[in-house]
Amino acid sequence: MKAQLEETVDAAVKVGLLRDELMAEDALRRGEDYLRLTIDTIPVLAWCSRPDGSNEFLNQRWLDYTGLTIEEARGRGWQVAIHPDDLPQLLDVWQGLLASGTPGELEARLRRLRRQSAVGGSATRNRDGLDRGLPKVYRPCFA
Repeated sequence: MKAQLEETVDAAVKVGLLRDELMAEDALRRGEDYLRLTIDTIPVLAWCSRPDGSNEFLNQRWLDYTGLTIEEARGRGWQVAIHPDDLPQLLDVWQGLLASGTPGELEARLRRLRRQSAVGGSATRNRDGLDRGLPKVYRPCFA
């Protein structure tokens, strides 16, 4: 009888833990969806680049403006949207910021079909001052 009671309690605890885990995952998913919706609806081009230069995300306005799909822009595919005369200098400045570990500004012309606009970016650190030891770019672009 005691063994059955212990098994029942153990099962109830496991069910409760599983329910809590599922609820936490659902809350996280809803938060991520809300953040994506917010980032996609702000009236700017927004992106985040990883230290290796690949992108972590591009908002929908960035994709719409450049005419690239998310698949085309993934990784380093975003580089085709940078004016070819500006890309080498942009990458040099980016590498310099990474090497120094200090915040700095980036600027290049962003190609849009047959038009061009100026864009900028700044390397920043997270609130702890760290991001795998390297800065990322979080920058809205008003275009």
